[in-house]
Amino acid sequence: MRKMFLVSCGLLFLLGTFACAKLGLAPPPLEPVKFSGSKDFTSEPFSINTKEWQINWEYKAEEKKVPNLVLHVYPGGDKVNWIEMVKTPRFDASGNTYLYQGKGRYYIKVTARNIANWQVEVVRAGVREPLKSPATFTGSADMTTKPFKIRGKEFKITYVMETPAYAGQSIAVYPRGETENYIDMSTVGAGTGTRVLKGPGEYYIKVQCTGVERWKIDVTE
Repeated sequence: MRKMFLVSCGLLFLLGTFACAKLGLAPPPLEPVKFSGSKDFTSEPFSINTKEWQINWEYKAEEKKVPNLVLHVYPGGDKVNWIEMVKTPRFDASGNTYLYQGKGRYYIKVTARNIANWQVEVVRAGVREPLKSPATFTGSADMTTKPFKIRGKEFKITYVMETPAYAGQSIAVYPRGETENYIDMSTVGAGTGTRVLKGPGEYYIKVQCTGVERWKIDVTE
């Protein structure tokens, strides 16, 4: 009787797994992974079972010192080809970034200078629904945004960069899920500007910046 019960449970589990795969249901979310410290750090590899995932970060500087923190994300076993990099501003800050590389094994590498403490959280729950326009993104460091959905034939990207005139910023717009081929990329300085792009579809924005006090991007149709 016990053997029959165990066999029945096993069959139910396999059938449930098959049904989820057949229906294309999302896998159950994994627990977040958290790291912290004050010095350089390389994490153990962790697993990702979703197409998209998120990293939250924050840090505080040592008293009366200028901080510098850089975060890299690498595929497991690769020491050269990072898939995401975040360069932070030289003051206490926090932020987040999304990754679109998908399922696999990854690890993070933190380079820290004059940092009293830093924290990094890897959110492994995926993205159920994209944002709808209008959407606003803000930050003071590199960021890859959450995906957003455009229904109309075109949409606008309006940016504000609070930064010294000599600093250069890169703003690239990608189709959701694409990591290589952007639909638009601009290098901008301090001030404001607008880009008009063609829709409809689902997209995300990658911002890479240096020396920025604050940036803001509005997405409207």
